[in-house]
Amino acid sequence: MGFVGTKLWTGVSGSFPDTLEDSMSAHRDLADTVTSPVGASTPSREKARQLTTLLLCGGLGTRMRPIASDDQPKSMVPFLNRPLIDYLLDLLARSAYHDVVLTSEHPSFVSHLEQRAPDSLRIRYAEPEGEWRGTANCVRQVERLLGDGLSDPYLVIYGDSLLRADLQAMTTFHLESRAAVTILHHRPDFAAFVYEPVAELGCSEPRTNYGVMECDSLGTVRSFIEKPTLKELSYRFRDPVANAAVYILNRGILGNVGSASTLDFAEDVFPELIQKGMRVLTFPVGEDGYREDVGTLDRYLDLHMRALSGRLAVATDLGGEDASVSIASDASVATDVRLSPPVMIGRACSVESGATLKCCCVGDAVRVSENATVSFSVVHSKTFIGEGARVERCLIGAESRVGRGVVVPGGTVVGAHSHFGHPRIAPREA
Repeated sequence: MGFVGTKLWTGVSGSFPDTLEDSMSAHRDLADTVTSPVGASTPSREKARQLTTLLLCGGLGTRMRPIASDDQPKSMVPFLNRPLIDYLLDLLARSAYHDVVLTSEHPSFVSHLEQRAPDSLRIRYAEPEGEWRGTANCVRQVERLLGDGLSDPYLVIYGDSLLRADLQAMTTFHLESRAAVTILHHRPDFAAFVYEPVAELGCSEPRTNYGVMECDSLGTVRSFIEKPTLKELSYRFRDPVANAAVYILNRGILGNVGSASTLDFAEDVFPELIQKGMRVLTFPVGEDGYREDVGTLDRYLDLHMRALSGRLAVATDLGGEDASVSIASDASVATDVRLSPPVMIGRACSVESGATLKCCCVGDAVRVSENATVSFSVVHSKTFIGEGARVERCLIGAESRVGRGVVVPGGTVVGAHSHFGHPRIAPREA
């Protein structure tokens, strides 16, 4: 992406303190390396190209059910009509990270990637045995499984996120600074993505969904708290940044933490490494970068609306004269269909006479019948919307059927193969 100069040290909605900007002069050689033109031949950049990337794809996806399921892992849930994992693989291919390991051998990954993965990528699978017992425990098992087939250092990315960052610059920074761990960070609105109090979990106050770090002027992480309460955030952090869930780890670093069977990066590894004085650094996503967690249904719908309206820059493979209306080349749309941007219509769709589509994403092979309305909604592939039906502010899973004249109440979220056959249905909880 060509982030250069001091922009490398700038957050999404703010910047580091002046002391960090001043510290760049003490790292002039590093800055020169990081800001070298794309493709420049430097030892660090060449080594960066050889890094293995571990995509963590083995989570249960409970917060995304019923859209995520045993048949459709969270990383395979479609976003703008493409599986989430495709966006990460495209980023890795553009960034020249060719060696990719998925921590799941789910059949949906294997069959999809055999057909659609970028040609430049070498994709392997290394699924830990037993149930998921924390992100770091998963990675530690993969280290053992891959042996010499894993680079040193290596990259870790969570497979259920949307990401835009200069990974080459981050890797060069890690190599030149001789860090043990480098954590990508961003600067979100911490109060915008909040878990409300849950009494049965012993949480009496709202807490942010982010892991929060405090760094010194050189980017060294001095404290790390996973999902602190908003009150903790205000009094424990002077200039907080958020964990973007992208890490570069030196091989063997996980041997410096406890041997518990359940081990999580944010809850266990990073706080312990920091306490032991290990060199844990942070690197920003960049002025034009972002990391968006697609971990809940509310976030999933909100990110669709942001992407469709152009407030979140996400590359798609559909075109159109109007950037706010994307229609696949083989879709059939009647001439009198009312389209109120932003709208995305997938491949092999049929939108019949008199239908209305407003601020929505319609998946591949969906049929929207005459005089039907779809608004502020996401409809997954191979779904049928009957004549005169209304789908507003809903999320409808794949291969579902909304009968003639059915009005689906706002807020309805249903998984695949759902069937609405009555003129009006009651909302079905996720």
